[in-house]
Amino acid sequence: MTGMGNEEEAQFALILSTLLSTENETRQQAEASYDGISPDKKVFFLLTFLRNTGAPEELRQLCAVLFRRLFTTHFDFVWNALTTEAQNQVKSEMMTLVGKDNENLTMRKKVAEVAAELVRNLIDDDGSNLWPEFLQYLFQLANTNNSILKENALIIFALVPGIFGNQQSAYLDVIKQMLAQSFQHEQYSVRFHAGKALAAFITDHDKEESVLRHFTDLVPFYLTTMEESVRLQEDDTLLKMAIEIIGLTPKFVRPHLGTFLELCLGIAKESQIADDWRHLALEFTITAAENVPGAVKKAGGHFIPQYIQLLLEMMTEQELEDEEDWIESDEPVEEDSDCNPAMAESSLDRFACALGGKTVLPIVMGQVQTMLSSPEWEKRYAGLMAVSAVGEGCSKQMEPILNHVVDPILNFLKDPHPRVRYAACNALGQMATDFAPGYEKKFHSKILPGLIGLLDDNSCARVQAHAGAALVNFCEECPKDILKNYAEPLLGKLEACFQMKIKELQTMSKKLVLEQLVTTVAAIANTLEDDFAPFYERFMPCMKYIMENANSSELRLLRGKTIECASLIGLAVGAERFTADASAIMDLLLRTQVDNGGVNLDDDDPQLSYMITAWARICQILGASFAPYLPMVMAPVLRTASIKPELTVLEPEDVKGVEGAEDWELISLGDSQNIGLHTAKLEDKAMACQMLVCYARVMKEHFRPYVDEVVKLTLPLLKFYFHDGVRSSAAEIIPHLIKSVSSNTEHMITLWTMLKTDLLIATEAEPESEVKVEQLHAISLCIEMLPPEGLDVQTIQKITSVVEKVFTEHFERSDERAEQRKDEDFDEVVEQQLWDEMEDDNYILTKAADVVHAMLKVHKANYLPYMEPGIIPMVTKLIAPERYWQERQWGICIWDDVMEFTGSAALAYQNLFIPSLLTFLGDSSSEVRQAAGYGCGVMAQFGQEAFAHVCGQAIPLLVQIVSDPEARSENNICATENAISAVAKIIKFCPSSINPAEVIPMWLSWLPIWEDKDEMESVYGLLCDLLESNSPLVLGQDASNLPRIVRIIAETFYRKCLPDSSPFQGRLVNLVKMIQSNPQMFQACVTPLEPELQQSLQAALNAVPS
Repeated sequence: MTGMGNEEEAQFALILSTLLSTENETRQQAEASYDGISPDKKVFFLLTFLRNTGAPEELRQLCAVLFRRLFTTHFDFVWNALTTEAQNQVKSEMMTLVGKDNENLTMRKKVAEVAAELVRNLIDDDGSNLWPEFLQYLFQLANTNNSILKENALIIFALVPGIFGNQQSAYLDVIKQMLAQSFQHEQYSVRFHAGKALAAFITDHDKEESVLRHFTDLVPFYLTTMEESVRLQEDDTLLKMAIEIIGLTPKFVRPHLGTFLELCLGIAKESQIADDWRHLALEFTITAAENVPGAVKKAGGHFIPQYIQLLLEMMTEQELEDEEDWIESDEPVEEDSDCNPAMAESSLDRFACALGGKTVLPIVMGQVQTMLSSPEWEKRYAGLMAVSAVGEGCSKQMEPILNHVVDPILNFLKDPHPRVRYAACNALGQMATDFAPGYEKKFHSKILPGLIGLLDDNSCARVQAHAGAALVNFCEECPKDILKNYAEPLLGKLEACFQMKIKELQTMSKKLVLEQLVTTVAAIANTLEDDFAPFYERFMPCMKYIMENANSSELRLLRGKTIECASLIGLAVGAERFTADASAIMDLLLRTQVDNGGVNLDDDDPQLSYMITAWARICQILGASFAPYLPMVMAPVLRTASIKPELTVLEPEDVKGVEGAEDWELISLGDSQNIGLHTAKLEDKAMACQMLVCYARVMKEHFRPYVDEVVKLTLPLLKFYFHDGVRSSAAEIIPHLIKSVSSNTEHMITLWTMLKTDLLIATEAEPESEVKVEQLHAISLCIEMLPPEGLDVQTIQKITSVVEKVFTEHFERSDERAEQRKDEDFDEVVEQQLWDEMEDDNYILTKAADVVHAMLKVHKANYLPYMEPGIIPMVTKLIAPERYWQERQWGICIWDDVMEFTGSAALAYQNLFIPSLLTFLGDSSSEVRQAAGYGCGVMAQFGQEAFAHVCGQAIPLLVQIVSDPEARSENNICATENAISAVAKIIKFCPSSINPAEVIPMWLSWLPIWEDKDEMESVYGLLCDLLESNSPLVLGQDASNLPRIVRIIAETFYRKCLPDSSPFQGRLVNLVKMIQSNPQMFQACVTPLEPELQQSLQAALNAVPS
């Protein structure tokens, strides 16, 4: 590399200065000129300017940014374009620049970022540092007496904590010594950068316990330096990094957690400190509580009441907005999430969820009672908002005392201050979600009248609207049979309000309450379903009026919500009532919003998402009749589903602007590398993907023309890691796509072949349990739809491998939870967290079991060899007596499938599962007993005489299940009915294993069954067979059992055990008619029956022709 001439230097300086221009066109021209420079020259020009201390600093800083970006985005291309000599010169020049002590801090940071990016890229895949001279040079700088050079070294260590590569273990003592010395340096700036370096190193090695232990005694130095930074109020990085450490590796600070909590409490309480610093201190404590609740209670339990008191005090710090403006406002309340009340409320919510109700509720309720009796509205308001905030986290402890909570809150619906009435609505609405459905069942007679009454509060639109919002929460969770009793007063009041608010919209352009009322009506219709039909004509004309006339830009949200409401009303009342309006509404939406196949809406128009979901609902209502609209709605849905994520590589100085910003998410890649993700459009993308699933599911063969385009769109989305919902939909749609071409088997197999590899790879790699559940479900559905030849050997092996990995990870996480239960800070809150994790794991397990079920169902005994190496040993492990009941249940379910679909071939594995199967018939869990009972039935039905010896052993154990005094309780009835069904199957398919004279009369005495619809066929089929064969064991001596048999049949009809289409329904009726042919006998059988049984019997006799 050589120096550049004056002319080139001037030209490049001009490009640089123009890049800083505020004029878009001028700047774009400069960007084009810059992009046109070859990589080697670009490096040369940038480096020359960077080392030119005489050049304007803003140009030098821009050079550093461009230099770093060059290495970040195109390192291999740029570096390989340089000769070895040029590469060495770049390294040498960078070391010289890093070693300068006459630059200001900003410039030194910029240079350090360039050097850090260079050395990061010179660490190869094996961890070898290809620039070892630089590492040695940094240690020299760190050990010099020059404080500025020490800072330079520490800045780079913080930027590239992995700089030591595969030699790190040899350097640990040296690194620790360097940091310890720096922490004790006389200058604060050196201590501060030592703190940043330590924090970066720890977060980069958060999984390496030996490294964490090695550095834990540096924590007190970090604490002291962090406290200094708080006093100086210059840079909050150490406080932020403390939050990151407690979130990633809380054990690192565990010995000093009490000191951290005390320091953060002092920061948060100090009103002279800037609010953003106070919020960070609170964030540390909340994050600690969320990650190590037991440790927080042990190390800082005496601080918890002080934290809660502080949060409640901060919630009272309402901004003194003009009271009249708040009351008269026609805009929703939008509290700044960074203001003290919002931050405190959010923190209290998280604190309660983290520490649990036993710890938090007594403290909160003790202070809230005082706040609610205060003459100051701010305290009453904050007290009510506090009740809203802690409900979720304190639900177990709060539920028994709801009587003492709800009644006082209802009184505040009439508080003289509108903000207090607003808060009362908020509390009642939030509790409707947190304590559903018991809250709705218990308090409907108090809460619904209270909220309905507040709809008349025309003095304050915000209160009126919030009452409507609280009704949404309540009605969404309220059982239909309760809500329908309030339909007339509730919907009558809403209808009157509707008329008034439409007039206000026309005369005063007020829309806030109307926007909310539309949503409230939609929620009520969604719950009432067909019981909303009487109110259809009272509301649908209003909806159509708004859709036709709310066309101005300020009414877009109202129109969008109305579109949503109309479609939900249609879904509630059904196709017969809605069809006439559906066509008109679809035509209206398409006519006004679609122009030449594209939606004519602004990018920020809220109507688009409402329209897309409304179209999908109308599709559900109309079914195949929606086909003519499909070409028009698919274009906007596909375009929305195709939205690309907006990603930005962030410079270090840009990170602060993105942190906490609305619609942006910060993604850390480690080593101080960050990406900003613009999330604004991702929810729309996820929603559109879900609507595609709906269209494919409902439209079936009518969706065929779109399959190829949708496959191209959704296949890459299986790995769309920016949004879980998008990945879920991409998996969920696959079986429906295959179903849409099911008329042609060859097309099905071809489509599956296109999709299978990506689906299976995505499932294997998926980190989120909710997404993995959808992926496994999609796999099982596809297997069942495809013919056996649709899966080749390699695919079967891959599916098996995916299932094996699910089982393996299940056991690994189970072992991890067992270790966590041994932790010194383990308590009931941690146990609840572990239990919730286990529930998630078990749900994934059920879906993996579904895949095995599908493989056995389609491939029968041919699948057993694939199961033997991995799945069978793990399923056997699942049914070990020490496993949780959910694991034992699903382990037995898989063995049930083996017996059901492979028959006598299952005999080869009997020693692995038969002892557990029999033992589990007496299990304390009704779900396990049910699975074991079902297994005994399929063993008899599909194994028959091969399993006769086991069936004989099972009979007395099944009898015990049915004979239990609590056998028919809500918790036990399904296990009981499976046992009854199992005995029926043993009687029918394995008679050699029983004494019929003993078992059949006993079995008859257990009838009828009515709960488990899957078992009706086996039970009532056997009953019909025995009666039609005039079995004396059923009829009894001289037909003495006929009254009992007629009672069984009458109760079967009364309980609607069988659908009208069931062949057994007709067979039972015909049997009764045979008895009816003897009037005297029939009368003797019917007379003892209760009136309702007699009526049901007669209705069934009348319904089935002779």
